[in-house]
Amino acid sequence: MKKSLVVGVLALALQQAAQAETGYYLVTTYPVEGEKSLDFKYWNAKPTGAPPRSSPELGFGYTVNSRWYTELSAVWFQLSPGPQRFAAWEWQNDFMLTQGQYDVDVALHTNVTRNDDTARGVGFEIGPVMQTEIGRTQLNLNLLLQRDYRVATHEDVELAYQWQIRQRWKRGFQ
Repeated sequence: MKKSLVVGVLALALQQAAQAETGYYLVTTYPVEGEKSLDFKYWNAKPTGAPPRSSPELGFGYTVNSRWYTELSAVWFQLSPGPQRFAAWEWQNDFMLTQGQYDVDVALHTNVTRNDDTARGVGFEIGPVMQTEIGRTQLNLNLLLQRDYRVATHEDVELAYQWQIRQRWKRGFQ
């Protein structure tokens, strides 16, 4: 019970300190060695006073061994009204650092984004992905440092966070 209280308080504190990025999905890493995957993600948003935007992503993943997952993704972007265009290649790698020997499992998440528009530069993301379980409740907390390296400008490092509390109520219903 003490562990869930700490994670809950930390998650609430982080929620007050920053805003989550639109379209971000929760990163989890529990690899099944030799597994291949086809990953499709899609997000859209309509910011106040701005045109709608959307971004589909298609990725091919492979679990190299019991500790390493890698995925190469193609990303498209559309600012409405307007055509959808190819936007970037992304290469994600997740490395399990612990696997059940502690109360919290930890992985190191990395992601490199090669934008099609060279003026937008190259993006990097790195940080811990953490998960624990208390009974039928799963808790996730990820703290990811992000930075874009652009040709003409200096970009600051940003902290993106993700958290989730999942209750497994019945088989197939969470």
